[in-house]
Amino acid sequence: MKAKWMVSAVLASAVTVPAFTQVGQGPVRLPETARVAALADGPGALPLLPVVHQMAVAAVPPRRKYAQVIEPGETAQQFTSTDKVMYSFAEVARPITLLPALYSASYEQLFNTDPKYGHDAGAFGEKFGASMLRSASVRVFSDGVLASALHQDPRYYRIGQGSVIHRGLRSAMQALVRRGDDGGSQINFSGIGGRAAAAALTVTYYPEPSITAPVVASTFLISIATDAGGDLLLEFIPSVIHRFPIMRELRIK
Repeated sequence: MKAKWMVSAVLASAVTVPAFTQVGQGPVRLPETARVAALADGPGALPLLPVVHQMAVAAVPPRRKYAQVIEPGETAQQFTSTDKVMYSFAEVARPITLLPALYSASYEQLFNTDPKYGHDAGAFGEKFGASMLRSASVRVFSDGVLASALHQDPRYYRIGQGSVIHRGLRSAMQALVRRGDDGGSQINFSGIGGRAAAAALTVTYYPEPSITAPVVASTFLISIATDAGGDLLLEFIPSVIHRFPIMRELRIK
C-alpha cells in the first residue's frame, strides 16, 4: 500500500503543470484536457489526481500584415483605423485588380452596356479606366473609410473545411456578414455602404447617357454580386492549387 501511495505521488508531480504559462507578451489560460485516475484499485483506491493541462501554443500570424486572406489557424493582427486605410490602398495596388477591370471593359465593349463611352479603341480605354476607378472607390470606401468608422474587419476569413456547398454558402455570405473588430459577426454595413457610395460616385465620371438612377442601382447590385464571387475565388483557389501539383509549381514560379 505504501508503494502505491509513492507511485501516485510521483505521477501527480510529473503530470501537473501550472494553470498559466507565459506566451509572447502575456499570460495565457491553459485549457483543461483530462483527469488522471489513481493507480490503486479496490477499497483503498486513491481519489482522482489533479487536472492535466495542455501547454499553450503560440498564435500563428498571417504571412503579411496586409494579407487579404486569413487562413484557418492564423490569428490576424487587429487593425487600427490607419491600418484599414493602408490595407484598402494595398488592395487597389495589387496587380490582380487589372484582370477584373479588363474583363469588365471587354464585356461593356462587346455588349454596349453602361457606361456608354462608344465603340472605338479610345472608348475601350475609357471603360477600362472607369472600371479601375470604380473598383478603387469600392475598396477605399468599404475597406478603408467605413470599416474604420464602423469598427469592422475588411479581411476575408477563409473557411477551409467542410463540404463544397457549406463552404460556398458561408463564403458568399461574407459579402453580407462581416467580422467586427471584437471578433463577432455583424451585418456588413461597411461593405454594403461602401459599394453604394462607389455606385453613386459614378455619376461624376460616367458619360451623360449613363447617368441615371437605374444605372447607379444596377452598378450597386452587380458590385455586391461581384464581392460574393470574389470571396468564392478566395475560398476555393487555394484548394485547387493544393489539389493539383502543377498549380503549386506555377504558383512558386
